[in-house]
Amino acid sequence: IYYYPDERPGALDAARMAERAYARLSRILHHQFQSRKPIILYASQSDFQQTNVVDASGEGLGGVTEFFKHRAVLPFTGSYAEFEHVLQHEMVHQFQYDVFSRGRPGAGVQTLVTVNPPLWFMEGMAEYLSLGPINPETAMWLRDAALEGHLPSIEEMTADPYIFPYRYGHALWAYIGEKWGDEVIGEILQSSATSGLEAAFKRATGRTLEDLSNDWRDAIQTTFLPQLGDHYRARRIAQPTLTQRRSRGRIFLAPALTPDGKTIAFFGDEGGFFVDLWLADVETGRVERRLVKSTQNNNYESLRFINSAGAFSPDGRYFAIAAKRKDRDDLVILDVERGREERRIHVGLNGLQTPQWSPDGQQLVFTGFSNGFTDLFIINRDGTGLRRLTHDKYADLHPSWSPDGKTIAFVTESGGETDFNLLRFGNLRVALLHLDTGNTELLRNMEIGKNINPVWAPDGRSLAFVSDRTGIANVFLYDLVDDQIYQLTNMFTGVQGITPLSPVLSWAPVADRMSFVYYEDGQYSVYSLENPRSLRRAPYRGPATMPVVTLLQSEQRDSAAAAPPLVPIPAINTVGGGSAAGLPSSTLPARPGAAASIYRSSGGFRPSARPQAAESSAAPPAVSVRALLDSATLALPDTNEFTFRPYKVRFTADYIARPMVGYARDNFGRGVFGGTAIALSDILGNHSLVLAGSINGRISEAQFLGLYANQSHRLNWAGGFSQEPLYFYGGSDWRRIDNQNTPAPGDSLDVYSTRIRRFVIRDLFAESSYPFSRFNRIELGMHAVNISEATLALETSYEPNTGAFVDQQFIQGGGPSATFVQPSIAHVHDNTLFGYVGPFAGARSRLSVSPAFGSWQFTAGLIDYRRYIFFRPFTIAVRGFMFGRFGRDADRFPVFLGSTELIRGYTSGSFRNHECLANPRSPSPTGCAELDQLIGSKIAVGNVELRFPLTRTLVLGFLPVGFPPIEGALFYDIGMAWDDASTVKWSRSPSESPLLVRTPLRSWRGSIRANVFGFVILRLDYTKPLSRPWQHSYWTISLGPTF
Repeated sequence: IYYYPDERPGALDAARMAERAYARLSRILHHQFQSRKPIILYASQSDFQQTNVVDASGEGLGGVTEFFKHRAVLPFTGSYAEFEHVLQHEMVHQFQYDVFSRGRPGAGVQTLVTVNPPLWFMEGMAEYLSLGPINPETAMWLRDAALEGHLPSIEEMTADPYIFPYRYGHALWAYIGEKWGDEVIGEILQSSATSGLEAAFKRATGRTLEDLSNDWRDAIQTTFLPQLGDHYRARRIAQPTLTQRRSRGRIFLAPALTPDGKTIAFFGDEGGFFVDLWLADVETGRVERRLVKSTQNNNYESLRFINSAGAFSPDGRYFAIAAKRKDRDDLVILDVERGREERRIHVGLNGLQTPQWSPDGQQLVFTGFSNGFTDLFIINRDGTGLRRLTHDKYADLHPSWSPDGKTIAFVTESGGETDFNLLRFGNLRVALLHLDTGNTELLRNMEIGKNINPVWAPDGRSLAFVSDRTGIANVFLYDLVDDQIYQLTNMFTGVQGITPLSPVLSWAPVADRMSFVYYEDGQYSVYSLENPRSLRRAPYRGPATMPVVTLLQSEQRDSAAAAPPLVPIPAINTVGGGSAAGLPSSTLPARPGAAASIYRSSGGFRPSARPQAAESSAAPPAVSVRALLDSATLALPDTNEFTFRPYKVRFTADYIARPMVGYARDNFGRGVFGGTAIALSDILGNHSLVLAGSINGRISEAQFLGLYANQSHRLNWAGGFSQEPLYFYGGSDWRRIDNQNTPAPGDSLDVYSTRIRRFVIRDLFAESSYPFSRFNRIELGMHAVNISEATLALETSYEPNTGAFVDQQFIQGGGPSATFVQPSIAHVHDNTLFGYVGPFAGARSRLSVSPAFGSWQFTAGLIDYRRYIFFRPFTIAVRGFMFGRFGRDADRFPVFLGSTELIRGYTSGSFRNHECLANPRSPSPTGCAELDQLIGSKIAVGNVELRFPLTRTLVLGFLPVGFPPIEGALFYDIGMAWDDASTVKWSRSPSESPLLVRTPLRSWRGSIRANVFGFVILRLDYTKPLSRPWQHSYWTISLGPTF
């Protein structure tokens, strides 16, 4: 367990949970670790998003396990029960990776690629083994999918990246465990590593994946569809407020009504890819304006929209939210009327959620994260007077201030079964914190289900809250006068946000209007109802325990109804015609044409349908996921057994490129070739070491890289040494010389020479990067460079009269050597969002300057600006790019413009002789003047693309997986290369040389891009070069993301 010192109390509990989880999972999966697995803990989501182990910047990422070192990385969530769920979920991934790698972290890549386990397999298994049987959240998804007709098959879950795999995968594994026993899960996992998924499921269950898929879908539909008559949709009792039809978006979260109930603030996507803060009219659902743009905004990198909500001040003018900026969460007060930020309060905690106003509008209460635990805090609206209200290990969530200002309702897991010594956690309950005494009062009748999100009635005499005590998340009312609970709604799917802990309720005190989130048709909508207390009926009297969802009830019911009558089995006649001793008459289901088999056992003879009592009773009981999750004391260690060590940097391999070596001879020499690379890092990813080397022909031209990088602080830096050979075409020519090998005077030879200029660059460097925010940083560098130049010439001799080959020689000539020092400085901005093949929204830019001092003197400059304008489903991508070297030695390093990364339609291999206007015997660098115009020490490029999706998902019948979406594009490129000796013009007359007079080159046409199984991005460009009249449109193939 790796943790920061302030997190020690939480880390101790996490270590005990991990040992217990290991005992549970090793039993169910029949697998033992051969080495320890690292678990890295962070105090909050903000700290977690700064980890160097993996990219954890996504808002919805609750934890992650990486494959190469089997590191599980996760933050404390504020609720121990939810944290243990995430911890055990990630440990399931550690078991999966350990099986695929045969206990050797970093190995098994080929196995993982071959098996290619889909997300429903990996994530669904992790959910089932950490949550147990189908819970209310998964059941909500299943009911909705069955009702709306979009319940996916296994094939669809495998191929369609838009199908969320967690809930459906959870349900599938729960069905498998219920039908064939939970121990079959380990059997399938182990077998899949050697024989693949289809064979593993067939061997364990006797069913193909297609048959299993049909059985599972039938079980869901027959289980949930009959329940439709007992429940109703939200539209029966409430009016739609924010739905896709009324408000364009697909996600509407954390509704917050103004006190007069006329306006509602919410987190939503508005049909885009980003969740921002919006304001809408309650009556019409029309979105009026955006209050805050997140994701690409330095001040609002995250709005914590999954587990947090905002609130209006009592006068309705101000709105308070939690927002991430740089490395922390701030309490932000927005002036809604003026549409600007009124105040940003730095609370000095690891994180915060769900701020709520006091009735007088002078204070706010919120859930704060401190060293991994959540507590309630109060702060004045001007940022002074921060005061902690609770200080314990319990979850303290969803605070709500009473109308009289004397009490704060909140959610906690205190009381009941919660025992931190045994790490047993009770359900979440609604409690009252009395501010005058500081005492906490647990409300009655909260022993069942998850009870969250309390909101006060306008008169302060009752509380509305959300509870899944019936197996479905519904709105309930707690009457503080008679201490009774009343069920207000009876939904078919559920009143829930993205997670079971997401805030979903808002109650406007002046208008007596309530809004809530309702899950329907795979989307989160908001409904509103007037006078919600009018739905109150008799006090709720429910079961004493939570209902358990089973998908086999319908199968068992159908089997019982279809069972044939029982018939007696006569005694079996044995030797001599007597009766078999000890074999009583029995009964079996009568199956026409079925023969009865008799087996000998220790208790005598028995029919095949009767189990062997003695042997059956002697067998160990089957392992059950539900029982293991309920076993709080299983392998629970004491903290005295732990060993504590300070963290030390120890390098271990991230990956090793397969070494190879060989011998080859080519026209330019002979020698060995081969190479390898190794990347190492410490367990936190703060320190990295890379060593790589390769040889291709000659030792003097070997490539080498040695690099050390330090990311342990905000200032990241790296240093190292590299050697790299670069080759440039040095031109070709022919000459006639005297033949020295014959005595006859006048004999000559035609000699054709092809030259290559070789530069060996040795670079001792240091680089650093300092981020101002998530999207902006400055980079500084220093390079000490030595460059040695040589000319490699291949001279081929021919008889001038017959053209017969005479001889071939390889000549290596020396050249100058230069040493210089080159500092650099660059400013980088990047808030782009990437799709499957490249960026689709945001902007990125780089401005850099790097002068060189020493033997060579020049200054290199770069300006690169890219903008991506997204309007569903299209993206307009624009790039302006200029790079050049200026000064005395600027022309020593020419740059080629015709790369498909710069301007398409001018690749060097596409030029033919009829396009080359220059005399081949002229001093042209390439022998082709049209190609020469693409070479220079300076280049400028402009690109415009209209990008659009061609396919949503492409499934090929002969492949077990599908392609991600394929993108198409129309593009227009323009660019130019020049040097100090060139004349730059917009157009060139036919008499002017392309080598001396440079003009912009243009091209256009279309492109197709595809992400091939997540391994490589393939680009097919069909280009018409407008500045090459003799060249028709042609195809090129490129690899890598779009610009």
